[in-house]
Amino acid sequence: MASRSVRLSVILLVSLLVAGTLFLAACGSGSKNTGTSGSSKTTGTANGPRYGGTLRIAALSIGGNIGWPATINGGGDLVQSYYETLLRSDQNGNLTGWLAQSYELATDNKSITFHIRKGVKFTDGSDLTADVVKWNLQQFASQEMSWGSIDVVDPYTVRVNFKKWDNSLPASFGDNEPALYMVSKAAFDKYGKAYLTSHPVGTGAFTVASFKMDASMKLVKNPNYWATDQGRKLPYLNEIDYAFTADPGTKLMMAKAGQVDMVAAVFPGKQLMDYGQLGWHTNARYDANEVWVPDSANQDSPWSKLEVREAAEYAVDRATIAKQFGYTYLQAPNQIPPRDSQAYQNPYPLARNYDPAKAKLNRAGFPGGSNS
Repeated sequence: MASRSVRLSVILLVSLLVAGTLFLAACGSGSKNTGTSGSSKTTGTANGPRYGGTLRIAALSIGGNIGWPATINGGGDLVQSYYETLLRSDQNGNLTGWLAQSYELATDNKSITFHIRKGVKFTDGSDLTADVVKWNLQQFASQEMSWGSIDVVDPYTVRVNFKKWDNSLPASFGDNEPALYMVSKAAFDKYGKAYLTSHPVGTGAFTVASFKMDASMKLVKNPNYWATDQGRKLPYLNEIDYAFTADPGTKLMMAKAGQVDMVAAVFPGKQLMDYGQLGWHTNARYDANEVWVPDSANQDSPWSKLEVREAAEYAVDRATIAKQFGYTYLQAPNQIPPRDSQAYQNPYPLARNYDPAKAKLNRAGFPGGSNS
């Protein structure tokens, strides 16, 4: 099995439309929150951050496992409300310390050393120490083929030794999916893995007060959370209430009825336009592309010929497709990395835009071939 730090390896043949996730919020200047009275009550200064309130979110379910990190499938922002990682990445993709206050990569790239932040506690009151971090990392070790041994250097220092180097290894300790979340070892020793699967015990800003698989989740603030915002204690919210649904129509009806303040995972296009017509503020995150990968490895397949693959790419009018189905929100890519990734190039020098003349198959050894 390849290292979890090697996130995805694919071959670009034809990129079609940009797909993305989207967060929409019914708040801010010019919009009205029509939720239950008191659901967004806050206290604080008029212009500064305010404490209190409940944020209601309609989102996709992440299934029944919300608390055993080694096998959590996705969850992203939701899981990171109560679980945290050793490192985090900023908007430019740069790694910074988090539960590890700092880290060093060995000059020979054979190990990485984490200096664990002191004073951090799990929500059950147990301490985050080097021993606890090592135990957490051991839960992932069988999936990390690039790892060697894990050493506790001192009570707040952990070193992970590598069997082979991969330049994405440091980022695998950050908050990208799949993430190496830290869970309370004390809770595991007391209750076991089955309990933690639905009762997470982390170091995050919130704790799970209730959970109904594929239905709902209630998060309440962690009063002992360690992080601050320019000296101000975090988190600001008292509660986050999730309603799980995969149906776009249900989400829209909840929004119209004032039952939610935010909707997650909405496809940019017609769905986004519907929320715009409600006066909602939107924040699109383009983090995926639709990619067509034909059978190029089969020597008996026409797709094994580079000229055929190139002809097919020239034959697809992606710009028109994006315009017709994207309601001005989609753009046609010519590359695998989506718009919001650090690898995205604009302009892209190897782009193959729609060109019927170059889509002729006769150049691939098919006499009389065309793009029809």
